[in-house]
Amino acid sequence: MRKLTAFTLPVAVATLLLAGSAIPAHTGPYWNKQAKCQASDPDGRRIPTRLGNGELGSNHFSGKHNIKECALVTIPLRDKVDKVDGANLQY
Repeated sequence: MRKLTAFTLPVAVATLLLAGSAIPAHTGPYWNKQAKCQASDPDGRRIPTRLGNGELGSNHFSGKHNIKECALVTIPLRDKVDKVDGANLQY
């Protein structure tokens, strides 16, 4: 019995490590990638506002604040960049 247990346990652990679990890696809320608004800054960068979900994106801030127009998002992005920090741009 000990020989069977000594062989079965390492095989079972190796199987779990190699095969992985049945739980999907991404279990977060659904993210809608469709762009609702599109803006361009003076340097020609296209800046989309994605629909997103209730935690981030257009669905997050537009529902709570009753924002229906894209102008509130696109107007500030038309000006020059205020601060550049690597790849992060602040308008």
